[in-house]
Amino acid sequence: MSDFHFHAHMDGGEHDHEHELVEVEIFSILDDEGKEEFFKEVGTVEYGGKTYKVWQEVLLDEKQELIVNEGDIHIFEEIEEDGETYLDKVLDYDLAKKIFDIWEKMLEEEKE
Repeated sequence: MSDFHFHAHMDGGEHDHEHELVEVEIFSILDDEGKEEFFKEVGTVEYGGKTYKVWQEVLLDEKQELIVNEGDIHIFEEIEEDGETYLDKVLDYDLAKKIFDIWEKMLEEEKE
């Protein structure tokens, strides 16, 4: 797994109002040292005839039931082989940055 990632500012800061609980699918993968890392999918980008998944790192509570913090954004390419779907982390910085920028623009357009 690569050290490169992007940090996304999803909102402006602290809130003093309640939030309703939303169920989110969490994925886990093992890093190079065998440590489990958790992610949630935050977007899909079609670019250059390929599909890319935008995942955000999450920190879970001790019971692994609630997200207690959100982290960096990671980009994965969706690859179809022999009827199976795989995700491969995008290691090319320029490509990952392009996908990240497209995703951010999509978020901005959704707000309008």
